[in-house]
Amino acid sequence: MMAYGYKSNIRETESILRSIFSEIMYMIKNKNSGIFLIKSY
Repeated sequence: MMAYGYKSNIRETESILRSIFSEIMYMIKNKNSGIFLIKSY
């Protein structure tokens, strides 16, 4: 996916990165529960 038509799909990749970034920010905001979930594994 990343290799195929990368330059033509920069906007798609950017939206994917933004969604991942928003998920990471959400996890940071709730890092107490996130750390608890990680430690439970």
